Amino acid sequence: MWARRIVRREIEEASTHAIYGVKAVTIFVCSVFASAFSSSSKNLLDLAIPDTVLLARPFSDLQTRVSGEIIELFPSEKSTALKELDSVDSIVKTLYPAIRDRLQQPPGVEEEALKICFTELQGGAEKLSKGLDLLAKQVDNFFEIVLSGRDALLCNLRVTSSDTNAVTGGK
Repeated sequence: MWARRIVRREIEEASTHAIYGVKAVTIFVCSVFASAFSSSSKNLLDLAIPDTVLLARPFSDLQTRVSGEIIELFPSEKSTALKELDSVDSIVKTLYPAIRDRLQQPPGVEEEALKICFTELQGGAEKLSKGLDLLAKQVDNFFEIVLSGRDALLCNLRVTSSDTNAVTGGK
C-alpha cells in the first residue's frame, strides 16, 4: 500500500514537472514569435523557472541564448522581419498618390510611371506571398514537433502508470 502511494506520488510529480515544462516552453516560444513578428525584443518574456524543476538550468540556458540572438537581431525598433511587407507597403505609398493624381489629369500623362509601380507592386506581393507560405509551413512543422513531443510524453506517462499498476497489483 505504501509502495503504491510512493509510486503514484512520483508519477504525479513527474507529470506536474512535465506539464510545467511544456507550459513554460510554450509561453517562451510564443514570446519569441511575438518578438519576431513585431520586430522588437520588448515582447520577449524572461521566465524564471524554480531550481526545483528538473529543466530549470537547460531552459535558462536556452532562454539566454535565444534572447541574446533576438536582441542582436532587433537592436532598434526600426528593423523588420518581413522585408517583403515593407517593400509592398512602400510601393503602395508611392502608387496611391500616383493613382490619385492620375484621376485628376488628362489621359496619357504618367502612364509609364503607373506601369512601373504596378510591376513593382506585383513583384513585391509575389515575394511576400512566397515568404508567408514558407513561414506557414515552418509554423506547421514546429507545431507538429510540439504535438508529437506531447504525444510521446503522454504515452510515456501512460506506460509508467500501467507499469505501476502491474507492480502494485492494479490497486
